Amino acid sequence: MRTPRLLVRPALVGLIALAAGAPALSGCDSGGSAVCPTDVAFDIEDVTPDSVQAGDAIQQGDCISVAYVGRVAESGGIFSRGDDRRFVFPNDSRLPRGFILGLAGQQVGETRIVTVPPNLGYGPVDVNAGVEGLADVPSCSVLEFEITLNRIYQDNRSCSGS
Repeated sequence: MRTPRLLVRPALVGLIALAAGAPALSGCDSGGSAVCPTDVAFDIEDVTPDSVQAGDAIQQGDCISVAYVGRVAESGGIFSRGDDRRFVFPNDSRLPRGFILGLAGQQVGETRIVTVPPNLGYGPVDVNAGVEGLADVPSCSVLEFEITLNRIYQDNRSCSGS
């Protein structure tokens, strides 16, 4: 059952407030960068099957494991995927900010589709996937991530070296 929702929890409110302070990309800079749309909304949609019993929710500082697929919204091309991506929430600077925001409050077993506008994704930068079979991400792309929270580890050492 697809139920759009934006969870309002203290951690999410704080992260959204942080993101709201991000500059909107609405014009070209002196270097001729692409003009990114600013009218795309950040969105979280719960697509967890009714048969799944969700578990504990992510909290700041948790070591987590997620399975995800990242797509370019316009083309549907897959640019990234993983079955056991581990990191301490929300501290993985290698991920787009919208990906991290989409995890806030997520429960073990829950699956979400997170729509990420350019200012919370890669912005006016072309991203080359660098892997055969994966799509490149054109500048100013809206991203969609399907994210399932696999596990919350009791020991953050499970995230060491990830």
